Amino acid sequence: MSLASETMSFNNSTGVTNIEKLRADGSNFITWSTQTQALFGARGVIRHVKGEAIPPKSPEKYNPTKEYDAKALKALQDAQSAADRYEQQEYIIKQQNFSTIPNTLLLRVMSKPTAADV
Repeated sequence: MSLASETMSFNNSTGVTNIEKLRADGSNFITWSTQTQALFGARGVIRHVKGEAIPPKSPEKYNPTKEYDAKALKALQDAQSAADRYEQQEYIIKQQNFSTIPNTLLLRVMSKPTAADV
C-alpha cells in the first residue's frame, strides 16, 4: 500500500493536515485518534465530536405563497443559516472520519445519525 493511500490530506484555512488512515487492525488508533481530535479542535467542531453541540431549533419551512414581513423573513433566514451551519459541521466530521477509516468500519458507522455517534 502506498503512503498516499494511507494518509488523508485535509485542506483548510490553516494549511494542509495529513491524517494517517486508521488501519483495519486498529494498531495505529492512538495516532489516528489524536490527529483527528486535533484537526476537529482546529476546525471548531470538537463539540460535535463530544456530543456537546446544541442543535438549533428546526426552522419553519419557507412558504413561497406566504407574505413575510421583513422581521419574520430575517428570522427565518437566520434560523435556516443556523441549521445549515450545524449540519455542515456534522458533515465535516463524518466526511473526515469516513475518509480515514477502513471500509469494514465505514459499513458499521455510516448510518449513525450524528457525528458523535460515529
